[in-house]
Amino acid sequence: MLAAQGQGKMKNDEATKTDEIGATKPCRILLADDHATVRYGLKATLRSVPGIEICGEAVTGREAFELAKALRPDLVILDLSMPEMNGLEAARVIRRALPQTEVMVLTLHISEAIARMALRSGARGYVTKSDSRSELIAAVQSVREHRPYVTSRLAEKLQDEIERIEAQRSADHFMPAGRQFTREQIVAALVRSEEKS
Repeated sequence: MLAAQGQGKMKNDEATKTDEIGATKPCRILLADDHATVRYGLKATLRSVPGIEICGEAVTGREAFELAKALRPDLVILDLSMPEMNGLEAARVIRRALPQTEVMVLTLHISEAIARMALRSGARGYVTKSDSRSELIAAVQSVREHRPYVTSRLAEKLQDEIERIEAQRSADHFMPAGRQFTREQIVAALVRSEEKS
C-alpha cells in the first residue's frame, strides 16, 4: 500500500512538474445536442484537433447542465433546440454555476436576434451547423482561449448594426466609427449594447 501511495505521489509530482514547465493540458469539451449524428460528426471533427478531449455528451439542456457541474469541462458546445431546457437557458445556468467554463453555441439559426440572445446568455462563440469544418475548428480554438467568435456569415450581416452601435458610443469606447470590425469586436460590441439596454 505504501508503494502504491509512493507511486501516486511520484505521478502527482511529475504532473506538477509538467504543469510548472508550461505543458498545456487538453481542452476538455462537453457536447450537448439531441441528435446523435451531430454529436458523432462533432467528435470526428474535434478529435482531429491536437489538445482536444471530449469528456462527455448530453442530449438535453438539463443533462448538459448536470454533466457540466459534474465534469467541469473547459468548453461546452450547445445546440439551441434541445428538450427539457433550451440552449439559451442551459448557457445561462452553466455560466452562472461555472464561470470558468466557456460556452459555444452550434445551431441551425443564422440570426442576428438569436445571436444576441445567445451572447447575452453567456455564450462566447456562435457558429452554425452549415459552417465549414475549418470555421468550427477556428471557433473552438478561439473560444478555448477565451476569445469571442461569431460565424463569418453572421459577422457580415451584423456589420451595419455594429456601425450603428459604434456611432452611438462615446469617444472613450474602443474603436472609431467607420472601420471594418473583427468577429471579436463584433461580439464585444453586441455584448456591451445588450448590457446597456
